Amino acid sequence: MKIINNKNVFNLLIVTVIAVLAFFSYYTYTSYVEYESTRNSTQSTYFVEETDNVLDAIAKERLYSAVYMGTEGKVGFKKLKKARVAVDSAIVKLSTYVNANKKFQTYDKRLNVASENLNHVRSKVDTLSSNYKNIFFEVYHNDIFKSLTGAMKIVSAQDASVDMKSYLSTYTKYTALKENSELENTGIFFVLSGSKKMSDEDLVFWDAILVND
Repeated sequence: MKIINNKNVFNLLIVTVIAVLAFFSYYTYTSYVEYESTRNSTQSTYFVEETDNVLDAIAKERLYSAVYMGTEGKVGFKKLKKARVAVDSAIVKLSTYVNANKKFQTYDKRLNVASENLNHVRSKVDTLSSNYKNIFFEVYHNDIFKSLTGAMKIVSAQDASVDMKSYLSTYTKYTALKENSELENTGIFFVLSGSKKMSDEDLVFWDAILVND
């Protein structure tokens, strides 16, 4: 009888230990999943916000480019040069982060292409190219801005947290809204700084920007 009782107690202890281990294993797993989700959301937030910072710096560079071109190189080169340094620094900071995190490394190519496009458009600004619509809209806006906000949209959509996905999506839409206003301001600064009269083609181009508002 004592042997049977000892066996029952032993079995009970085994079951209890297994149950406790199962509980802690489950708790550890769920905690790890929650931690990973939070960590990934934090990484995604940092990527989106830093990309937005890069785009803000580029928008400022574009604005100073408009003033410099509008005055035919007479005003604003020092501010333009300082703005370019700020852009390059912001891109390096984001690129360093991207390369340090495997999940974002695929976007390094976009940053490299953005840098190449910047070098191209800067050479056009320096030589006072007359094709300002190509500079401000095609290169700065289409080739650079849209590519980087495209990365923001992908990262936002891939976040595991529903709430964070919504936040990042809204943040990205806000970035797009800012860009449209800044693009409009660029055109205004270019025209006003050079005291230029807008042609019919310019007015059509302007209306296209306003429609996006």
